[in-house]
Amino acid sequence: MSASQGNAFDEGASILAEVKSISGRRIEERRRRQRITQEQFAAIVGIGVRWLREIESGNPKSRIDDHIACAHALGLSSAHLLIPMMLLEHHMHVPRHFFLDDMFEMERLTVEFIASLICEPSSSPKAAVADRLDKAPLHEEPLMAPETVTADRIYRELKQLILSGEPPPAAPLVVQALAERYGTSIAPVRDALHRLVGERLVSVQGGGGFAMPAMTRVRAYNLYSWHADIVRAALKVMVRFERIGPPPPFLDDDKLDSVRIADATAELFTRICACSPNDEHLDAIIIVGERLHILRLCEEVISRRAQELRILWSSACAGNRRETGAAISQYHKRRLVRVEQIVSTMLLASIAD
Repeated sequence: MSASQGNAFDEGASILAEVKSISGRRIEERRRRQRITQEQFAAIVGIGVRWLREIESGNPKSRIDDHIACAHALGLSSAHLLIPMMLLEHHMHVPRHFFLDDMFEMERLTVEFIASLICEPSSSPKAAVADRLDKAPLHEEPLMAPETVTADRIYRELKQLILSGEPPPAAPLVVQALAERYGTSIAPVRDALHRLVGERLVSVQGGGGFAMPAMTRVRAYNLYSWHADIVRAALKVMVRFERIGPPPPFLDDDKLDSVRIADATAELFTRICACSPNDEHLDAIIIVGERLHILRLCEEVISRRAQELRILWSSACAGNRRETGAAISQYHKRRLVRVEQIVSTMLLASIAD
């Protein structure tokens, strides 16, 4: 393979990765807007939950046909894949939110425009286009690099890293080092970090730098308490309990690892709050759940967590509001009384790493 062929291949792979990042964000936002959980949607599309997470996170290894299948299942067209790819290939920058809106009308206009060119009696497509644009010359110069798309990709990768617990609490996040890690300039890294600051997953230091938030006993206690308040508020008004669905079979395994328990916990409370007619409950539980994730990975001091979650899930699915409320109160009480042990386990784990 020649050097020029290699460069073309690398550029094509980069464009495809950016398109998948745009697509993943669009699929996730539309799914949440339709109040469908990841597990429910994965079953609809016929893929695994883990693979759906990879698609929504914009993993470059995810398949385009899976993106298209997810889009069609949500009533989306494939325009959000094809149009960004075309623009990026021409080095054109368009704000990310442009692709997160409904693109059906743009797709229709594009198809109609191309169809009109096909029917033109002009001698060439270029002449037909020039005629349609009142003889205006086509813009062939590259505009600006798609830094917004790059920032979105870095945001997702950093967020996955944070939720895995890799950067320990209070650890500094050096912008230059992250830029080198992701092979980009510092501008999209700073944009991604500021977005994570808005979600309170990253803190701003006094000198303008970034760091992981410190996790203290008081902060952990407040997070668990706030989580309890949101769930109780949602439980009072929630409807259509059957949408929660039965507990997953793997919760029958009492030796289930902490990662799967943490993921299942987040999924259950997301389902509960998705049954509330108040959309703010769902948004709030997702945000606080992400901040709690690192603590949930360190709840080994609490016994029979899988059994506890299975019972809570079954109560919520059955629509027994009083029984579910009691189970939710017990769930949070067990963590609040052991919050110091949970934080200690988390800090020891970060030191060991």
